[in-house]
Parts: sequence; structure tokens; C-alpha cells
Amino acid sequence: MVIVRGSGTAFTTGECTARFAGGEAEIALLQVETDDRIRLLVSIPADAPEGPATLELETPSGSFDPSFTILPAAVGVSARFVPDTVVAGWTGVVRVEGTGTRFEAGVTRVSFEEGSGLLAAAIEVISSTRLDLLLEVPAATAGRVYSASISTGTQVLDATLRVRSDAVPSLEVRPPSALQGSRVSVEVLTHDFPLGESAAVEFPYNRGVAVLDPPGVAVLSAPDDAEGRLTAELDVAADAPIGFTTLRVRAADGREVVGAFTVLRAGDTPTCTFLSTARAGDRLAALQVVGRYTEFRFGATSAEAAAPYVEVETVVVASRTTALVIANVAADAPPGPVDVTLRWRPDASVTCPLAIEPAPAAGLTITPETLEHQTAGDEEHALALAVTGLDLTTGTPRLDVEAGGGIAVRSLAVEGPTTATAVVRVSRDAPFGPSTLTLTLDAVSLAATLRVVRAAGDAPELVPGYVLLDGAAHDLLFRSTAPPWLEGATPWFDLVRSDTAFLDVVAADPASPTDLPLAVRPALPAVAGHRTIGAHGPTGVPGEARHLGVRLTSVPVGGRWGGASPETLRAGRQYSVLVTVTPRELTDGTVVAAPRNSGLEPRSLLVVDSGSAYIGLGVHQTAPAGDHVLLLRTATATFPVVVETAPAVEASYATTATTVAAGTSVEVALAGVRTAWTSSTRAEAPAGDTDLTLAGFLWESTTSARLPVVAAAEVRRPGGHVVLLRTGYAVTPVVVWLDAPALDLHLSPGWLHAGREATIAIAGPAVGPAAAVGADEGLESAEVTARGAESVTVTVRAAEEAELAVLAFDATGGGSYVPLVLPVLPAPPAAWPASLSVPRAPGTRTVAARLTGLDVDAGVVVRTTGPGLWAGNARPGSSPDELLVDVALDLDAAATDGRRLVFLGETDAAALRLLPGGD
Repeated sequence: MVIVRGSGTAFTTGECTARFAGGEAEIALLQVETDDRIRLLVSIPADAPEGPATLELETPSGSFDPSFTILPAAVGVSARFVPDTVVAGWTGVVRVEGTGTRFEAGVTRVSFEEGSGLLAAAIEVISSTRLDLLLEVPAATAGRVYSASISTGTQVLDATLRVRSDAVPSLEVRPPSALQGSRVSVEVLTHDFPLGESAAVEFPYNRGVAVLDPPGVAVLSAPDDAEGRLTAELDVAADAPIGFTTLRVRAADGREVVGAFTVLRAGDTPTCTFLSTARAGDRLAALQVVGRYTEFRFGATSAEAAAPYVEVETVVVASRTTALVIANVAADAPPGPVDVTLRWRPDASVTCPLAIEPAPAAGLTITPETLEHQTAGDEEHALALAVTGLDLTTGTPRLDVEAGGGIAVRSLAVEGPTTATAVVRVSRDAPFGPSTLTLTLDAVSLAATLRVVRAAGDAPELVPGYVLLDGAAHDLLFRSTAPPWLEGATPWFDLVRSDTAFLDVVAADPASPTDLPLAVRPALPAVAGHRTIGAHGPTGVPGEARHLGVRLTSVPVGGRWGGASPETLRAGRQYSVLVTVTPRELTDGTVVAAPRNSGLEPRSLLVVDSGSAYIGLGVHQTAPAGDHVLLLRTATATFPVVVETAPAVEASYATTATTVAAGTSVEVALAGVRTAWTSSTRAEAPAGDTDLTLAGFLWESTTSARLPVVAAAEVRRPGGHVVLLRTGYAVTPVVVWLDAPALDLHLSPGWLHAGREATIAIAGPAVGPAAAVGADEGLESAEVTARGAESVTVTVRAAEEAELAVLAFDATGGGSYVPLVLPVLPAPPAAWPASLSVPRAPGTRTVAARLTGLDVDAGVVVRTTGPGLWAGNARPGSSPDELLVDVALDLDAAATDGRRLVFLGETDAAALRLLPGGD
């Protein structure tokens, strides 16, 4: 089918003909669709000559010869997804590779069959035969193959994509790439895929890559081992197509698992360029780097500067060739280039120069620069301060005003490294004219001029001009000079009221002829917006009824917040989290941070638009369960986003039957259950445990390893010592026995958090039905709360300052206790209790929150997340770490709305979940 388009033509049915002048093909059907569009059905013989063919078109508008090319018969038009299998509940980038396609930015569309739930969130066209697709896969789509339609104008292609559950088999290849014209030995590791006795390695879509036989494929894992391992030697042809290709492992029984392998151009040398510069004194500068022939990898790319005055904090990978280097530059850094090396594999890196510019000259700008002042009384004004060449967060700045100007500084709040807000009071007798404001930080002082001028006119006004929606009474002044509030000593009015029932207004006696004190209280929930407060003269007296009206702006407390999908994250896994923010103020320079000690590790941030972004987030298995607050920061705003962590569905553990005697060095044999150990797995002993020293980790397979342990000459705690084995985000505990008989048992989890209560399962053949426990060093309490077959459940609480905890354990209940030494990890900031019920009714309720990990004395800002929630009137409680906040929910609040109070400290945050009463 061929479409012919004209411009200014008048194609008419029955009056148009078409033919190929050389007879290379035949016109089977000619259909005039519009006056400028003809559809042709062309029949091309199999032996038609390749190349241009002259197409002659006769129409009422004249004769035309549109270009037409006959392609070789072997060239087909097709498209496929790479990889062709994804996991349910996953969000990420898949590649569409075409043959004979003409992908075009803004024209090409990708859609999936109706009812699949698969969503193409964003499309980036790389070339006419390749595009990247940001795909959202719902969790309920597992176990099916879905059809997709890829259209570019009239070219419509079909492709299929398989969706499997999160337990889908997978594989990884080491190394993951090879050059054209090379031979390379690779190791293939499969997960949730037993290899059996034999297996084959295939490259179904790249004939330029082949497996050399001999030596062929060598399976090194046990036939039934879910974590398989094989080796193969590959021959990559000199003309092998470059780019990603599918590597498929096929077991002898027909089962398959696929992964990605990359063929690199033989002559390509990786290079990179920084698109931005850094300045002396920059903190957390986001520096974009673009590479060529690079393979930046999420979670594996690091950067190092050649100069000591440039310190790299982290690297955020957006694609194989694009990354953000987050770096700090010393204030005394000299101008000039500094080499920065980015490394994505031990044997693969690239170096490019980063330009360092001098720090900008320090300056101060005040908005507004001019204040209109009413002479009837003192007034307060808010000023926005912006600085250059100075970081306000490195100390405690001070704002002073020149003496004699009638201006006093009431408060100064730092909002970011270069912004702050000040409140100044202008006295009623302040002279009109300029005054100098000076901002001082350490030894640096910046000055700006603030001018006070007389207010124009005698229009009435409310001071201040807003009421916070927090249910509390607020004092306002209704200021008016014509007519005056007093006629002699008698007020002229007898009624002051608002135009809405939820705003209660009570007037006091006038303080002066121009000022009327008001007490204004909003009922909650109230509607934000403009309202009118009016004063009325005596009723029933002709000519004496007078009304003054002003607009009152009700300002809701809350501000910026964001939501996450998914909101609940399992420990030990990686996620791509979609974040949506209110209001839509995200920018390309947005960065994300997680609370310290939370176990959350942001690895990348991709801003989709001003209202949404994707966060690549790793959740360490040691992350404590509960709510955690991610902070998205732009240059001018901070958005709190609350996510909830939950324990892993099935935790891994390891056991050993080896005892390490005092003063000896032993390689302890480990047997793992549900483990995926690699050569990069590392071992950690509890901080402060001087009874043992670890000398590395000797990897044998995904479930087998040896742990070199050196026991102290004198073991203070003869018994079990928990060692943590970290593989990526997964953590496996193993009990190493020092100078005591080994017991066949394991712990889940094998760690505690300081100041937190935790539940630990102790299981194994050594655990009897009468097993008992006791609290020892580093524990405030310990008790058995449940018993099972060969297991007990123990509830313990670690002390606030503990580095390790000792649980006294009696396996049989016979009174013979042995110590179990557990690591105690630092706890993240938190609000206690973790959740509260708030009535769904008008009015407010005072919530008391005890904050740990946040410095209340240094200042805590209260925010809300979720719809229909108001909070305000934050004040100290009965203890130094307690904060009281007034909150109210709307009448339609639902338990699923995810409302929380967020407490923002200087660098960290904590959340308190609010549930509607009765749910």
C-alpha cells in the first residue's frame, strides 16, 4: 500500500491513472481519498529489479512522477522489543529495534492491546530504526504475551512483549560486552533458573556472535541449583552489528532465560564532555556529563577528580551516555580544568576535563526594595533575600538594619544556600527614606538598601491581610481613616461580621480612631479564598448605616508535597519510583536525598516534566520498616515525598557448623539459603565487637562460600556472633561461633536498630520448645512472644546509644545460656507514635509527636502531604523532643488517601501517618 500526497491538487475519482513506465511493478488498485491524497495498491514481482522505478501519475491537475524505490526482497520491515520480556510491576526503559523502519520524533507512537494496562510514558527516538520507550508495567499483568502496535504515519508494525512475575528467571553476563573482531570468555550467572546437566548459549538476533565449540559451554553449578553458573568462549565477528543484542540460555529440557549483551565498535574509544561548569565554593553542584561510546551503568558508575579541592559526592546515571556528577568545590579552588574520571567497570573508564570558574562576587538583593508605610501604627513586612557568592547554610547569618531608621528585624529564616526570608517591623514614626540592611555570615558582610515611602490613599486594610486555616483565633487590625471608628469617644458601628458562616469575627473597642481590633477564628475544614469583613452602622437609623468592606485572603498551611508510586517498597530490592508533585515546580536541576540511616539509596533522578519524575531507588535489606521521607529539592523549593518500607517477603540466611577457637584463624564454611552471593559480596562484623576480625569473603557459588575469621586471643563473649553478608541491596546474616560449640540455628533478621523495638525469629534444629532468652549488653528488654516448631519469636529493644547487642539465649530451656552478639545499626529520624487517628469532624485536634533524630531546638518545619489535610500552630510540648501541632481532616477523608504530617529538620525529615477516625 502506497500513499501519494499532493499540494494544491484536485484529484478526482475516475479521472486519475497511474503506471510504472518500465513495467517493474503493477498498480492493482487506485483509490482517490481526498483532493490531495491517493491510495495505491502496488504489486511487485519477486524478480523485480532493485532501485528507483519511474511512477507516472496522470490527474486533472497535471502529470506527476513521484519517487519510488524497489528494495531487495530480503529487506523486511519489522520491529522488536529488547529485551522482549519484562517484570510485572516494573517501570523502566526498553528499546525498540526496527528493520526498514522510519521512526520519527513526534510522529512515532507505541500502543499496547486494550486492557493490558501497559503504558508508554515517554518515547525518545534515537534513529530511524531505534527508539527508547519509558514503560510502566502494572503488577497485575504477569504471565502473558501482549501485542503492541508501533506506528509512524502509514507504517504500522506489530511486536510482542512478554510480562512475567517478579520471580522471573534472569541472567547476568560478565563481562557484559565485547569488541568487534575479538574473542572473549564470559561467565553467565542465572537467577531462579536451574541449568540442569547441560545448557546452550545462543544469540538469536545477532549472527555475528557465536559460541566457540570447543570448548563449548561449561556448566559449573549443580543441576538443581536455582542460581546457575556457566562459562563460554565467544567469537565476535569483525562485522558483527553493534549495540545491544539478546543472549539466550536454553536448558536441555527446553526452558529459556534471556539477558542482554553488547557488541562495541572495534575502533570506538570512549570520550566524555561536561556540559556545565563548576564554581569555587559550589556545594552539591549537579554537573551534566555526556559520553560517546560509554556504558554508564545504574548503581555501578563512580567518579573521581584528580584535584583534592573537587570532592565527588555521587553519580546519577540517566542513560548509557548521560550522567550527573554531584560534586563539592572548595572555596579556594583555583580556576582552570580538572580531570574527572568516570568508571563503570574495573576495566572501563573515561576521563574528561571539568572547568572550574572563580566564585561570583558576593551580593545581596532584597524584594521588595520599597515599603509603603501607614503612619497610623507599627507594621510588619516580609522581605525575600537572595545572595550570590555566599552559602547561607554553612553557618548562622545575621541581619542588621541601620540605626535611626525606625526599622527593626523581627526574624530571619534561611530557606536554601542562596535564599532567606526576613520579617521587619516599621514603627509608626519611622522616617521616610532609605535605610541600609546588612547581612553578615562569619567574616562576610553584604549590604542592600531598603526604602520606606508613605502609603498612597486612605483605603481601609486588614493587617495582616490573611488568616491561617488552623482553627485558632487570630488578631487583626481593621484600619480605616475615613470615616473614623470613633466619633468622639463613641464607636459609630454596632455590628462587624464576615460574609461566610465558617469565619467567626469578634470586634473589640477601637484602640484609636483608625484601628479596630478583631479576633478572627476559622472553623475547620474551611475553604481557602477571598472573604469580606464589613462594619455596619446602627440599624434602623436613616443615614447612619455605613459599611466598609475589604477582601480577606485565607492562606492554607501545607505547601509543597509529593506522592510516590509504588509507595510501599520491599527491602533488598531496587525500584523505579514515579513521583508526582504539587504544585508542578520540578526543574532539570532537581536533586533527591533520603534520610540518613534509612537504608534508602537514591541512585538516579529523571525529571519527566514539571509535575513528575522517576527516582531510581535501592532499598537495603537492613532498612527499618515504616515511613521514610524523601526530599526533592529544586533551587527554590523542597518537596517531601513519603514512602513506606516493608520487610523482604523471603529473607535469606546462612549456617555453619564450624567453631573458631580463641587465638586461631579459620576459614568458616558457609551454606546459604535463598542467597545470591557473588565475588563482590562483602562481610561486616558488629561495630565494637573485638572478639573477631574478618579477613575477606571467599566466594565459591551463589550459595557457598568461606569466611576467613580470626578470633581474639581472649574471647570476651564465647558464643554466636552475627556477621552480615552484603550483596548489592540484599543482606544475609550468619552466626559465627567463637570458642563455643556451634548450634544449628539462624536469625531473621540478624540486626537491630538503636532505640527501636524489633521482632527476631530464631529457628533451626537446635531450638527446643522451651527455649528462653534474656536481655544483656545493649538491650533494654527481651522476651519470647511466640513459639513454633524448632523456632521462637523474640521481641527486643536496643538501647539508644548501643553499637552491638547481646541476647542471652538458652536453646533448650535448661538454664544454659550462650550469648548471641547482634549488630545495632543507627536508626533514621522518626516521629512517635508512627500513626494517629484524627476525627473526621469540623474543628482541630492537637497532635503530640515525639521526634527522634531531629533537632527540635534548631527548628523543625511542619508540612502536610496528601489531600484535605490542614496543620498549623506548631509549638513546643512537655519535653525537649516533643512538638504539638493542630491538625484537621476534611469530612470526606478516606484511609487510603495517605495523609501524613512531615517534620522537616535542617537536613533530615520524619513522618507521622494520620488516619481518619473510625477506619
